Amino acid sequence: MAGNLEPNAPPGSTMKPLDQVEPRIPITSVPYTISQSGSYYLTKNMTAAGTAITVNADDVTIDLRGFSLTGNNTGSGVYMTDRINVEIRNGTIRNFNYGINDDYIMMVSNGTSTNHRVIGVRALSNAQFGIKLYGPNNEVRDCSASNNGTSASGSNIFGISVGNNSTVTGNTANNNGGSAQFNAFVFGITASTGCTITGNTVCFNGYNAGESTTIYGIVANSGSTITGNTVNGNGTSAGSVYGIAANGGGSTITGNTVYSNGSSATVLVHGIYASSGGTVTGNTVYLNGQGSVTVDGIYAGPGGTVIGNTVYSNGTFASGTVFGIYLAGHNLVDQNTAYNNNGTNMNNPGNCTFGQNYAP
Repeated sequence: MAGNLEPNAPPGSTMKPLDQVEPRIPITSVPYTISQSGSYYLTKNMTAAGTAITVNADDVTIDLRGFSLTGNNTGSGVYMTDRINVEIRNGTIRNFNYGINDDYIMMVSNGTSTNHRVIGVRALSNAQFGIKLYGPNNEVRDCSASNNGTSASGSNIFGISVGNNSTVTGNTANNNGGSAQFNAFVFGITASTGCTITGNTVCFNGYNAGESTTIYGIVANSGSTITGNTVNGNGTSAGSVYGIAANGGGSTITGNTVYSNGSSATVLVHGIYASSGGTVTGNTVYLNGQGSVTVDGIYAGPGGTVIGNTVYSNGTFASGTVFGIYLAGHNLVDQNTAYNNNGTNMNNPGNCTFGQNYAP
């Protein structure tokens, strides 16, 4: 009743060729040059004298697979020039001059470097930069850039740097440029025009830098959005310190916590600096510029909107001018609380529109 139980034919082979099982290209040693599009992966921890991986093709993915690339403080962990659509993910790049380096000079001349992604990478203890992507439309997500450029002098030190219209989300940038000296500029995160910087922790960059240095926790150019970041302990003894700076106008700075930056800075400290036409809302800014000279908890440039911020205890022991909230003029100001700042809690330039604020 069950019918014929004999099989019609023997079972076919279930074996697959290697390119179907793992359709990626292994990197088994460095230095290594990628010259064609495709997906590449590390097979082990590797050490390089100079640049480890050079990308000479577009549409490339490099999976570090949890392994480390380690250098000798020269070259780059991953280097690329005028490339499009390169992704680097999931591993550690340490002890190079640059961790990940999208070459700046060629990018300016040809203008084709774009659409890169760096995800889940730890860029540690590189001599100058952690992650540097100067072209537009990049993404840096869930990365850690730490201890890069810790003793540099006379140089620009970046934890994470991106070009126009990029996003920087969920990263940690800490202790970059920790002991920088002699006119060095230290940036935890720096971004160009129209960028989105969200949910990052930026702390202790330029922590023991000298008084001739300038330290930025986060800095972005015009039209950027800086939201939900925690910025603290940057530039303890530096010259000038900016917790968050939005240059060029028209940026939005919302819901950030900015505290204890520039504790003993010698020139000036801005917890938040917003250029003209900026929107500064819902931020908490406190204990910046303790013992410094000139301190603003929030500096709002001309024509800016300042709503719902809490600003307190900035500039304690400062020897110069202190403002909890400094208004440059023609500002809309409402629902802010500014108190216990060692100077003027909020100024009134005479041409602003005020709602209900608490600023005794």
